[in-house]
Amino acid sequence: RHFHSSSFFGGPVLAVRMGDVTGGENENQLQLVEEKLENIEAQLDQVQSMAELTRNTSRKHTDTIKDLGLSVSVIQSMHEAIEDKERKRAAANAAVFNMFVTKTICTMLAWLLQDLCSQVLSVVLASLSPSSFAVSLIYAICIGVFVPVLQYVMGRTRKAGQRGRLGCCMDLQRKAFPMTIAWANKKAISSMLATFGNNFLASLITALVLTMLVTILQHIPAVKRAHARMKIHEEGVVLRYLCWPWSLLLSLGFCYNNVATWPIRVITESLKESIGGKAAGNLESVLQITYFFLMVNVVVRLNAEWTKRKRILAKETEKEAERVTSDESELHVIALYFLEFEEDLGDTVFSALGFVFGWGLSDTLQDIFYTFLFSLPGGSPASYEQSWAFALLCMWLLTRGEFLSATKSSPEQDSRKRLMINALSLTLGWAMVGAFSMTSKSLVSDIVASSNTDSGSAGVLCDLGLYWFILLPSSELIFQHQDQIHVKGRRQPHHELSKEPTADGSETRSEKNRSLVEL
Repeated sequence: RHFHSSSFFGGPVLAVRMGDVTGGENENQLQLVEEKLENIEAQLDQVQSMAELTRNTSRKHTDTIKDLGLSVSVIQSMHEAIEDKERKRAAANAAVFNMFVTKTICTMLAWLLQDLCSQVLSVVLASLSPSSFAVSLIYAICIGVFVPVLQYVMGRTRKAGQRGRLGCCMDLQRKAFPMTIAWANKKAISSMLATFGNNFLASLITALVLTMLVTILQHIPAVKRAHARMKIHEEGVVLRYLCWPWSLLLSLGFCYNNVATWPIRVITESLKESIGGKAAGNLESVLQITYFFLMVNVVVRLNAEWTKRKRILAKETEKEAERVTSDESELHVIALYFLEFEEDLGDTVFSALGFVFGWGLSDTLQDIFYTFLFSLPGGSPASYEQSWAFALLCMWLLTRGEFLSATKSSPEQDSRKRLMINALSLTLGWAMVGAFSMTSKSLVSDIVASSNTDSGSAGVLCDLGLYWFILLPSSELIFQHQDQIHVKGRRQPHHELSKEPTADGSETRSEKNRSLVEL
């Protein structure tokens, strides 16, 4: 019972052997632990390298995403800029075409109103013909007195300027009133020249007198201020009376055209007397075409030179005005007056030359159509069917081409384009006027032949019917055009939804990228 195990099994020897065994196992375990730790460290290194690789990759992806976002923003801004440019270009083209159509319609309405009033005056003054100088002068005075008042009253009505058929009709009539005054003055001047036989000297003297008269009237400070206020759409009866000198430009252009075409008329008369027949008509057409191309080159070149000269005059006038303000010398005042007078004189002359351009184009097309193709004497139609064929052909030809498109160009090219638009609208307007005139004459002759009605009353009825026949469909056409523009304007483009303000509300995202778009 008191036996000790150590002494029985050998005591210390066995203890040493058991310690060796235990130490070996511990070393093995330590080695295993160290190996596992090394494996874990290797795995950690691998994980760290993978994490670093992932961070680098994510950083690259982040940069790529930022670049892609910037590219998308730039492309979107460029798309906005392109669409904005296209909208402005379409609006400019619509404005130019609208101006062309409005001017053409107003030309027809002004002529019909002139013929209607002349017929009424001829009926009232039974002893005078509608084309006499007395009737033309009375008509011009009455139109010059009453039309500004009517125009002001129509502008003050509630329906004027509103989007609607009645508003379009009133606006179209108001736009035709100034041209009505211009045509009334032109009729008076042409009737006066007809009493002198439309000779060269009478036309030249009338042109010089009218040029100086219009320039002096336009140079009056009150008249200048009234014209500037009318340009910004201010209303007033006195303003419209003060702008009367601008209604003489059509008459001045008529006188210039008489002077410019005088050699053509002389040569044509000599050809008719010496040759006669169809050959004379063909030579007359060739002569008219030659005159037209020479006239176009001269007018366009002179107009371009005047555009350059006008820019120089504007700078010289500004400098002279500063000298007058600082010095107040009489010499500077006189120099400033002559600079302003030169500018007004040039504007008057070249505004009148625009009508010479229009008459040249109209006469050339009439000679080609009536004289060359149909061998009609004098370049005038023999029936209303021919005049309508010419008017429809002019409508098809003159509404096509680049002149009715608004594109950015130099001031000289812009000036030439304005001349062409004015000439095209006048030519088409006069062609339509000729068609309606021949139709009215045919209707009057039929009414007089079939009834006991006198020609004056029949002419009044026909002109009145034709006037409303033009006014009402034209108003409907303009209303439909304005309605389409209004509907398009209400449709917000999709890119405008992205024009959100930034956090500080200072600018939009497209404005931030404006420099990139410009680049």
